[in-house]
Amino acid sequence: MSAYTNFLNLFKWNPQEDAEEEFDIDKALNDNWDKIDLKLKDYIISVNDIIDSFKTDVNAENLAFKTQIENEINALESTVSSLSELINQTQSIHTYTMTVEADTELGAEVTLPFFYKVR
Repeated sequence: MSAYTNFLNLFKWNPQEDAEEEFDIDKALNDNWDKIDLKLKDYIISVNDIIDSFKTDVNAENLAFKTQIENEINALESTVSSLSELINQTQSIHTYTMTVEADTELGAEVTLPFFYKVR
């Protein structure tokens, strides 16, 4: 008597017991290939679904991380800009003219720039 596999229920031809019967190619081969094909297709689809779900999760996490970094960069740029404005408001460039007298009748005029902070 022929048997069937436990998992996929594939037909197993038994040559000793089924020797008198005519070989049925559809039952012995084609039906088995169809079962294997269907099971493999279902498995591949489920694996692809898992992979797609994982990609979606990773992309969502990357987007959240990217947004967080962009927010941090924007905050840092704003802070630097504010500090730059504050520094520019508290520093001024002033020039003073100083006359240097030499041993000659003519002196030399020199302009000296310098920075100072107003508190």
